[in-house]
Amino acid sequence: MESTRRLRRGPVTDEMVAKALEAVLADLAAHRGVDLADPAGRAHLLASLDETLRPMTQTAVNDVRAGGASWSQVGDLFGVSASAAWGRFREIPLEAVPWPPPLD
Repeated sequence: MESTRRLRRGPVTDEMVAKALEAVLADLAAHRGVDLADPAGRAHLLASLDETLRPMTQTAVNDVRAGGASWSQVGDLFGVSASAAWGRFREIPLEAVPWPPPLD
């Protein structure tokens, strides 16, 4: 896929990303009335962002794959091997997930 070839291997975590996320956290904290200085409040907001980003990331990977990207190219986007990308992002039909989960 052409667009994946232009991107640097692996995610870029830098000051710009950190500042953007801090701004998002501050906005979310203000909206929810949460004190960012409270470690539990900060953790809760980060958990909320994580739960929101997971399906968005999965959808983006699905779209990249539908556009013809290989698992190797997907892995490059995340800085992991093709098999690690497949293990993380393959689509598993809901009926294939056992419920309740086995208790080991």
